[in-house]
Amino acid sequence: MKIINFEKYKFRCSDLGKLMVNPRKKTDTLSATTKNFLQEKHAETIFGKSKEIQSKYLSKGILVEDDAIEMVNRVTSEKYSKNEEMFQNDMITGTPDINESSLIDIKSSW
Repeated sequence: MKIINFEKYKFRCSDLGKLMVNPRKKTDTLSATTKNFLQEKHAETIFGKSKEIQSKYLSKGILVEDDAIEMVNRVTSEKYSKNEEMFQNDMITGTPDINESSLIDIKSSW
C-alpha cells in the first residue's frame, strides 16, 4: 500500500461528510467512502483534472441562493449576506454565508 501525504490538500467544507464516515468494520481505520474520496482527490492532484458536476439539484440551489439567504434573515432576524470571499486554514477551504458575528452555510434542498 502506498502512503499518500495529504498535507498539501485543501478540502471543501462540503467534503467533510465524505471524510468523517465511520467504517463498517471496527478493524478498518477508514470507511470505503473516505478511501474512495481520498483516491479521487489524489488523482485530481496528480493529473490536474477534476470532475465537473452539473445537476438539476445544484442548478436549483444556485438559482434560489439569494432568496434562501433572505428567507433565513426574515425568519431569524439576522443579517446574513452572500459571501464571495474564500476562507481557509491549513486543511479546509470554503465560502460560508456571513453576518457580523457568525458563519453559516445556507443550503436549499431539492
